[in-house]
Amino acid sequence: MTMRVLFTVTRYSAHYFPLVPTAWALRAAGHEVVVACPPCEVALVGRAGLAAVPIEDGHDPMYLGRLHQYFQARQGQALLSGGVLHPVTGQPMRDLTEFDWARYKAEHRDANVARLRAGLDTTVAFARDWRPDLVVHDPLNMTGVLVGQVLGIPAWCHLWGPVGPLEERVGTQLVPRDHTDSFARHGVPPMGPELIERIIDPCPPVIGSGTALPTLPVRCVPYNGSGTVPELPPRGGRPRICVAWGNSLDLLLGPGSFLVPDILRALAPLPVEVVVVCGSAGRDRLGPLPGNVHVLSDLPLRLLLPYCEAIVYHGGAGSGMTAAWAGVPQLALPFTAEQQLTAERITRAGSGVWHVGYEVGTTGIRDAVSLLLDEPRYQHNAAALREEIAAMPSPAQVVEDLVARPRCHEGAV
Repeated sequence: MTMRVLFTVTRYSAHYFPLVPTAWALRAAGHEVVVACPPCEVALVGRAGLAAVPIEDGHDPMYLGRLHQYFQARQGQALLSGGVLHPVTGQPMRDLTEFDWARYKAEHRDANVARLRAGLDTTVAFARDWRPDLVVHDPLNMTGVLVGQVLGIPAWCHLWGPVGPLEERVGTQLVPRDHTDSFARHGVPPMGPELIERIIDPCPPVIGSGTALPTLPVRCVPYNGSGTVPELPPRGGRPRICVAWGNSLDLLLGPGSFLVPDILRALAPLPVEVVVVCGSAGRDRLGPLPGNVHVLSDLPLRLLLPYCEAIVYHGGAGSGMTAAWAGVPQLALPFTAEQQLTAERITRAGSGVWHVGYEVGTTGIRDAVSLLLDEPRYQHNAAALREEIAAMPSPAQVVEDLVARPRCHEGAV
């Protein structure tokens, strides 16, 4: 049986890159795969070797993240980041009154809702015409849930890491709300956590994903974009430490979240070789580099981490799961509640430690990295975690399970 599978993804590539190996496995098995994505992601989807359908999806996820931080602060909830950016401009705010939410909502809500509604309707129309047999979506994407309900086909929520769709901790709830009334307009139940019934989970049991829903486990096969195997300088008998930091925290929390210069100062006295992977924008902010530091811009982590003894990163799920796959001990420095939960669940396997990013300081970073290198249990536990991941069903095996599952809502149109 040959299937048609529709992937629906959000604008943030780190949240749909984990879905790419499953899409590859479907294609390799002879099934048709199409990715409905925002126009700005079409080129990235194409570089992964997949066919894209550009669909307007409304807001930039960084704006939504800043707005979430703003509401948390307005409700008096503690923020790991220590500060709040203006949701629209992205500039630091001295006072929450600098953003007038009521006025912004009155002036922009109708246009924002109309744009999001148009994207949802366009995707449903495409799906009705193309007639997929199932849909796969990331946790922040409600379009796949809507398509599944309207067409009466299975909708699979493909996790990107340890944080599931039914979390209770403040700041970790991923299930989006339907502000467009599109579910009601299409005659299906309203969007909510109860509509997410099927989970594809890349986390081994020792990490877990915080979901009580039935899951289809799949081996983590990291995809962090395309790239070239790096030419690394000789080790000189020293451990190699990867420092991985993206640009998204700047957009979400401001320049104070860019800890790489602090990390390099912390590691400078240690007998280690440091390889920094950061975006091109971050390269100019590193300042004078210690002699033991080398910088590689925009390199997929999966091509570097097998040659490293530890990683220092911001607690993002993609970096953490790639390090777990590679068997590398981790120091996570989270800034958001979701990053902290990711760090907690990955490091509870005994393969690393974590500290709140804006609290840790250079001494704490140096001591944590020294601990990872000096205590054999971290290398041992990281290797054990790598083997546990390798023993999970491959994406090819998961495809067999997806094909064997019956349709869920026969008769829908």
